[in-house]
Amino acid sequence: MRRWSQKGGVLLILTRFELSFDGQPQGVGMFQGLPDVGLTVPQYSKALSLFEDLPSPYIDLRDCNFETVSFWFTPNGLITFSPKIKRLREAITPHSWDLIKAEIDDQYVDPVYKDRYQMAVPVEQAKNLMPKFKEF
Repeated sequence: MRRWSQKGGVLLILTRFELSFDGQPQGVGMFQGLPDVGLTVPQYSKALSLFEDLPSPYIDLRDCNFETVSFWFTPNGLITFSPKIKRLREAITPHSWDLIKAEIDDQYVDPVYKDRYQMAVPVEQAKNLMPKFKEF
């Protein structure tokens, strides 16, 4: 999704998915918390294989002034991976888990990493934007 900024530039809406258990947000991204969902090893492997086209960069935070990053889908990433995100959701729902999502404008973040599908943003920057997580 694209929106126009007041300055006339194009804004990108970034989207993040996190896990909730029995309706309670867990504060953890969908990939980071996936091992705790209760999937069998074959189910877990199948879920991860859905996203094998998503780059998995190593980010060295030793020289940064922040401790961790969160990953956000770009509009292209959201379009590309939405069917797979829905399939992941279908796999975790029987275990009382679900996905929730939040959106932020890219104009307020300084990404540490970006590709056509995602951006890695310092967690504190994202939190300062106070994203509201809602049901997916």
